[in-house]
Amino acid sequence: MNLNHIPHVRRSSVFAAAALALGLLGQVPAAGAASVTVNFTGTVSSASGDFTAVTGNVTGTFTYDSVPGTDLSANPSIGLYSFSGAPYGFSVLIDGFGTLDGTSLLTQTGDNGAVLPGFDTFQLAGTDGDYESRIDWSGSTASFSGEGIPDVSVLQTMNPLFVIRNAASGQNELLANLDTLAFSPVPLPPAVWLLATGCVLLTGIGRRRTRGN
Repeated sequence: MNLNHIPHVRRSSVFAAAALALGLLGQVPAAGAASVTVNFTGTVSSASGDFTAVTGNVTGTFTYDSVPGTDLSANPSIGLYSFSGAPYGFSVLIDGFGTLDGTSLLTQTGDNGAVLPGFDTFQLAGTDGDYESRIDWSGSTASFSGEGIPDVSVLQTMNPLFVIRNAASGQNELLANLDTLAFSPVPLPPAVWLLATGCVLLTGIGRRRTRGN
């Protein structure tokens, strides 16, 4: 396209649209780099130890970063990541027990059965010092790729389990089947932002052509 044939005012409009689109694109974080909050509710299926009297529901949130940074595990099939400070952390309300809160969140993914033999696993886990609360996802050894954090779209197709483990004894003391599970916000892939950029540019060029005719 030869922009020399476009009148100065119209040409400026096209360039302005392009600059706006590129400016918006420049403000978008790297692919998927955003905090993700998992909101869930569940029904207790098994309780023991300190949670023996619990028979009700659990409600909670976990917040992690979809692009975690440094892997704390030397195992090439296990990713271990630590997030601390706002907005990362977790809070879980357990009917008949109370609330567990933690400011440190660990996100772990195991590939090719490195954590659970015969399965790939992914965990969101946090601890308040006395108890570890976590959501466990598991699937076949083709479920997750490598040691990176899985895409939200993959996790949404699975049925995770909520677990509370006693930090002192190492025993699982509460299991809950999750009834609802929602992720927010869901990071948009780069292709969506590129499409939006193209639409803005095409809008400016389309108007120029219409007026030119």
